[in-house]
Amino acid sequence: MVPSLNKVYVATIYIVQLTNNNYQTRFTINYGDLQLMRD
Repeated sequence: MVPSLNKVYVATIYIVQLTNNNYQTRFTINYGDLQLMRD
């Protein structure tokens, strides 16, 4: 993945985590992030 796009993705995820303090949501996002890094 292009580093600049990856930074935007991480920033977006960070904002989503701040907006939604639901633990299950954070877990799902983090799992998806790991899957994305593997590709």
